[in-house]
Amino acid sequence: MVLALLIVASFAVWMIWFLKAMQLRKLQSAQDRFEREAAEVAEASALVALGIQHKGAPGGRIVVEMAKRPRSNLTAEFLMSVAKRAIVSEQQRAGVLMPTLSSIASAAPFIGLFGTVWGIMDAF
Repeated sequence: MVLALLIVASFAVWMIWFLKAMQLRKLQSAQDRFEREAAEVAEASALVALGIQHKGAPGGRIVVEMAKRPRSNLTAEFLMSVAKRAIVSEQQRAGVLMPTLSSIASAAPFIGLFGTVWGIMDAF
């Protein structure tokens, strides 16, 4: 039973690793494309259009979030807080499945130790 639990946990860790690697590779390539094209933009409206075009890039989603705000109260502090909220949202989106991975990583040694103790007791 313990060995089966460890095998399932190992499979889950490898699956999470594969999914996170694919997710981060996709986010990085989308962000790189967005940054290359955004470096050539001279106007704010063109940057917003580029953000809408690159919704898969974290930077594009941040630009779109900032563009949704009303034009009347645009201070530097307000835009900074909107950008920080959008960045936190992107970090949370990228951090999906990490709590599961940390739970498995912290529990697996104890489950293995339990199996070792059980085996030693069975040997006596």
